[in-house]
Amino acid sequence: MGNQTLLAMPEPFLEVRIHKTDLDPNLLAVCAGYELGEWRETQFANHVMQWLPEFALNYQEVRSMSAHNAVALLQKAARSIYQTDKFQSRGEFGELILHIILRQCFKTTPAISKIFFKDSRNDTVKGFDSVHVVYDGSTLDLYLGEVKFYTNINRAISDVITERLCCINM
Repeated sequence: MGNQTLLAMPEPFLEVRIHKTDLDPNLLAVCAGYELGEWRETQFANHVMQWLPEFALNYQEVRSMSAHNAVALLQKAARSIYQTDKFQSRGEFGELILHIILRQCFKTTPAISKIFFKDSRNDTVKGFDSVHVVYDGSTLDLYLGEVKFYTNINRAISDVITERLCCINM
């Protein structure tokens, strides 16, 4: 079957700044980069929009997307994430970024998305923020992801390591 994707992936945009596989847990840091000394926020926002349908729509909707329904499906995808006044403090945007990172950096295929299980706009769905797989023809690797935003990189790394140690000692 191979590692099949839902759609052709957009051109890679995020720049891998650090990828340490010799650490436990592994460390990957990506950045949208800079152009003429300015952070590429507009370009990053445009890139995120390219991924939105694959992240927020179900498989059949993504596969059926074409000129006649692209606007309606893109609006549906955006509403599933941004239909609450509290979207800036919710996790969906981080989950979308994680989706992009997993697809771009590890060539994963999404297995399931929590977005599909939202019944109303303010629902919070429990579970992993990301469930992706990579199948190379003989081995299936499962990627389970969790997203948190930090303003302090040292605290972020410390919390991840603490959380990982907690899970190992359970």
